Amino acid sequence: MRPHRGPSEGARCRPTRIRDARCGHWAHLLCALCGLGVLSAVGCDQTVVVGRMGTDGGRARDASQDADQDAGDDSGAADGGTGCATPLVADSLGVGTWHACALRAGAVRCWGGGVSGQLCNGDTQDMPRPVAPVGLDTYTALYVGGQNTCMTRSDGALRCCGDNFSGTLADGTSQGSSRPVTVSASVSDLVIGFSNAYATRAGGGHDVWGDNEYGQLGLGPATVGTAVRSVTALPTESFTQISANTQHACGVTAAGALRCAGTNAGGELGIPLSPDRDVFTAVPTPTTFRSVSAGRRLSCALSTADELFCWGTNEPTMVTGTVGFVEMPTRVGAASDYESVSVGFDHVCALRGGGRLFCWGSGEYGKLGFTAVSADAPTEVTPGVSYREVRAGPDFTCAIRAVDSVVVCFGDDSVGQTAGRSGPGPQAVCLDG
Repeated sequence: MRPHRGPSEGARCRPTRIRDARCGHWAHLLCALCGLGVLSAVGCDQTVVVGRMGTDGGRARDASQDADQDAGDDSGAADGGTGCATPLVADSLGVGTWHACALRAGAVRCWGGGVSGQLCNGDTQDMPRPVAPVGLDTYTALYVGGQNTCMTRSDGALRCCGDNFSGTLADGTSQGSSRPVTVSASVSDLVIGFSNAYATRAGGGHDVWGDNEYGQLGLGPATVGTAVRSVTALPTESFTQISANTQHACGVTAAGALRCAGTNAGGELGIPLSPDRDVFTAVPTPTTFRSVSAGRRLSCALSTADELFCWGTNEPTMVTGTVGFVEMPTRVGAASDYESVSVGFDHVCALRGGGRLFCWGSGEYGKLGFTAVSADAPTEVTPGVSYREVRAGPDFTCAIRAVDSVVVCFGDDSVGQTAGRSGPGPQAVCLDG
């Protein structure tokens, strides 16, 4: 289904909770996400939307309300403080469409939108404070994406929760779960896209499952337009790293080559605009690469020389100074000290030498970490503060500070994805009130 945008064509708005008649559950959507083929969503005209139990769910707020919202005590968060008595510390971090999770010493905590059960706490309520998954399990790895969370338990079992409309839980059904369930896959690494997953087996090779509407699983033409509801081997491909988002995925080979599959409507496969690709297709590149990050319509990769290259839909201008399609990997700036990169909905954040955090693109909801409508070039978020991990969601960003491992977030907090602390700049995620 190719949905319309609703009464405000091209508009952006706060999340609207809308009922998907196909599966009967309520989902949070951005108006600008309506083009994903998920729902024919209306609600970007600031009208009242219906809540989960058929009552008034509140109005979608406009950007002016964002500017007025502040969690109160944000003292010191941007410059190295926390502003709370018990900040969340983490070893690793992941973000989905509406939620985020962190792993620390075997314990997982999640916060934000919970409508699909993606917080794994046995509930479907939004949680502005970090909550623990059901059970007393210890985990060794964390994977977050879309409306799902997966964790590797200490015995090696892969446990997942959240949405299952397209088979993301790989159990042969479309029934989601708010409690962790075992997925029949043994993985050494996992990437969760908007509603699918790409696993790397411990012994090598890859398995995939979930939404394959645009061929983004790379399985060839036989399964395009379907949901793959069980763990399925990905033939012939071998990647050292994979990244996936809404409608496409990209991987890096051992030789440093890039290969992408899925929709190419905005040039996100790194090849001239063409029909969708249902197998992973070579990306012509000027150099070799070590990592890649797939956004909604934009992809970025780090070269083996620590340079940043991006391609896809350049709106707002994140790659070159001209709005449009960038069909080939194009270098961003002249810096050659990039450590990592994460692409969100229409913004990019990256770590450079010394853990310095840079963000650019759309500044809507404050997701760049500084007060700007947009930034055309990488701009440092908090000079003097170092970070060791950054994850960009659609309209929010989270990072781990290097000095104290405190998790900070900034941007949209409509369902608690920045843990109720939406003041200007990075705000520490707090375990206390």
